[in-house]
Amino acid sequence: MPQTQLPIFPNGVSYINSMLAFEKRNGTITYFNGQMPVFSHPENDLASFRMITAQFYVNGIVRQSEIAKAFGVSFISVKRSVKKYREKGISSFFKSSHCKRKPRVLTKDVVPVVEKLLAEGNSVPMVGEKLGINKDTIYKAISQGRLSNISDSTISSTPSDTFSPTSKSQRSIQDSEAKMGMGATNTLERVSASLGGLNGVATRFENSIDVSRGGLFFQYPRY
Repeated sequence: MPQTQLPIFPNGVSYINSMLAFEKRNGTITYFNGQMPVFSHPENDLASFRMITAQFYVNGIVRQSEIAKAFGVSFISVKRSVKKYREKGISSFFKSSHCKRKPRVLTKDVVPVVEKLLAEGNSVPMVGEKLGINKDTIYKAISQGRLSNISDSTISSTPSDTFSPTSKSQRSIQDSEAKMGMGATNTLERVSASLGGLNGVATRFENSIDVSRGGLFFQYPRY
C-alpha cells in the first residue's frame, strides 16, 4: 500500500524561495513572507501544511516545484493539494474522510450472544452481519480461543442460499481494494502475526466459481 510522504521540517530557518521562508521552533512551523509571519501550525499537522502550501501557490507566492523541493514531498502530492484547494476550498482539508459507524467489538456482553448464534448453525459472516461486528474480529477471537464450544463445521460453513459464489472478476476487485496490498484481505491476522501475537488462523472455505486450475483432494482409507 502506498505510504504517505511526510514533509521534512529542518530545525531553524529554511528558505522556500526569495520571498517565502519557514522556521521550525519547539514543534511549531511558522511561515514568513519577508520578515512578516503569515501562518503557523504544529509540526505534525499535515492537513494545515497541505492547505497553506496550496494557498501560497494559488496566491502566486511560490511554485509547486519549490514546495516539493523545500519540504521533500512528491510533486504529485502538491498538485493534489492545489486541486483540492481550488475545487473545494480551505475547509476540505479538515473534513474527516471516514464517516462510517465503527464496528462493534467482542465485549464480555457480546461474546455469549456470538457463541449462541454460532451454536445455532449460523456462519461467522452471518453472525457478524447480524450483530454489526467485523467477521475478521470473530475469526480472530476463535483462533485465539476467546470463543468456546465452536465446531470446525460452524466456522467454515457459509450457507449457499445466503452467500452466492463469487466469480474470478469479483475476487480480483476485492483483492485490488485490500488496504494492506494486493490480496492482503486478512488485515487483523497480518497485524497480529507481525506483532508476534498469532500462532495460526482458522481455515476458511468460501463458495467460488471460475477457479483457475482448481482441484479436489481425496483421502482414501488405508487397510
